[in-house]
Amino acid sequence: MSNNHNMKPLDLKKLHHAVTLEKESNFLRASERLHLTQSALTRSIQSLESDLGLKLFERDRSGVKPTTEGKVILAKARQLLLQSGTVRREVELIRLAERGNVAFGVGPAMAGVVLPDLFAALGNHHSRVSVTTEIDSPENLVSSLLDEKIEFFVGSTNYFDTDTKNMGIAVQTLCRMSTGIYTRSGHPLANRRNIDIRELEPYPFLLANLGQEQLGLLRSAYGHELDIENIKYMMCNAFEALKFAALNSHGVLVTLRETITEELAAGSIRELDMIRRPPVGQLHINLVTVEGRSLSLAGQRVLDLIQDVLNRKGAPLAG
Repeated sequence: MSNNHNMKPLDLKKLHHAVTLEKESNFLRASERLHLTQSALTRSIQSLESDLGLKLFERDRSGVKPTTEGKVILAKARQLLLQSGTVRREVELIRLAERGNVAFGVGPAMAGVVLPDLFAALGNHHSRVSVTTEIDSPENLVSSLLDEKIEFFVGSTNYFDTDTKNMGIAVQTLCRMSTGIYTRSGHPLANRRNIDIRELEPYPFLLANLGQEQLGLLRSAYGHELDIENIKYMMCNAFEALKFAALNSHGVLVTLRETITEELAAGSIRELDMIRRPPVGQLHINLVTVEGRSLSLAGQRVLDLIQDVLNRKGAPLAG
């Protein structure tokens, strides 16, 4: 073939045909493997040789074998086809992230912080990712995680600090949020200053269902001053119900400040001026996953949107 040859762009399909022919050493077997007619395979090989300006194969009594130049080109072709397959798989994974179903969990208080903005973002996003959300206490969410009912969950999980090694979970802190004690603006204690924690005992505590963590936080903060075992409390997963109760009763709401920003701005809910603020005034908001397991691409996309929400509403870890 002529040395003055302008090579055409490589055709991966033709390269695949050539690599298969090299492997089979026979046009008939190669064409059957490729689901082509023998004449179609012959035309493909001839076209590739013309494109390259090189003769890739020669015939002998044993069949078809590559030329010296053909061996070099076909070795590179195998590498190129392998890389092409890798690219195709990556593309498919990315496309799967555009579609797919993601099940994840959030704690009751975090649901009000994260879900409205997350659902709005997903509603405006071009992807076709569907989500199912479980709202529950950290203990129950861990069970769902290990049972593979959810892929991850996000919430305040302080009581996990010493237990994660034996639980099969991984915990990563995403941000910090402030906790406080709040009442409606017309509450008997709303305008008081330097309130002692024992003055809250006559009023019901309104608590998001964090299971052992919620009462544990109160116990660690006020265990020597507040009769934790005998206080009246209402605990549930429906945070909106707790907020409604705080606005319409003498209930005392213990929650993340970020869950009631609108009410605080409007003045309908006020933070009580306590003599001593809880030592757990800053809670870490954590991502909890199964130890050693990566998120699906669709799951990572949902988590990225959640992180965007937390970046706007929570305190950064640095500083």
